[in-house]
Amino acid sequence: MASGAEVLEALMVKFYQRVSADELLWPLFGEMAADHPRHVAQFVGEVTGGRTTIPLAGTAMPRCWFIISGEISQKHSGASG
Repeated sequence: MASGAEVLEALMVKFYQRVSADELLWPLFGEMAADHPRHVAQFVGEVTGGRTTIPLAGTAMPRCWFIISGEISQKHSGASG
């Protein structure tokens, strides 16, 4: 059975294949780097509770992660922010 990370990566690869082939969406997604789907899958996995795979030191990603995870936590707890 595939791991969650493998499933996310396969999903992102399929997503970017489809949108890059779409005439309307191609301007947004058509020229992504080949490894972009893997990076997106790692990010999505991490912010939804998966293992940390992205080196965050010296980037804006830690702040992004805290904002996203805080919003997710608030929605699930019923808290308002």
